[in-house]
Amino acid sequence: MPLSKQNEMTAMELFSQMQKEAEFLRKEKKRNTYSGVHKFLYLLEGKELFPCLRDEADNVISFPPITNSETTKITSESVDVFVEVTSSVNLKWCKDVLDNLIHEVALGFNTDDSGESDGTEKKCRLLVQQVKTTDSQGQLKVLYPSQTDLQFSDLDTKRSQI
Repeated sequence: MPLSKQNEMTAMELFSQMQKEAEFLRKEKKRNTYSGVHKFLYLLEGKELFPCLRDEADNVISFPPITNSETTKITSESVDVFVEVTSSVNLKWCKDVLDNLIHEVALGFNTDDSGESDGTEKKCRLLVQQVKTTDSQGQLKVLYPSQTDLQFSDLDTKRSQI
């Protein structure tokens, strides 16, 4: 089910609905261009197939760059977070973004609400699970994090098999 939607729908149904929403918002705001997520719709125009990420049960959890799934929405009760970074241009940029995000989140465990470190060592654990990306034939394309990722001089990084 798409994020903030009430019913399940096909990718084509979602795409059509979002095109209508985009046009309505553009006219309502008296703009010449689309804004927000709607500005990416042109990337999918005329395509027979749409990109998506699926979970182990084959449920669609992301329709990049358009929307995510209602079932994977983050709430105040969330303890597990799946972060997706995609690019058709440069894998290194994706890895750099993830490395930086993970680094900042890990550093946040050592600060109080004001963002300042209180000088005490906190025993918090951030678990990053390795993900493998395969193509439609099941061939491995990317493994993240690999042994060369997440190399931080100011954080203790431990690697283990789960």
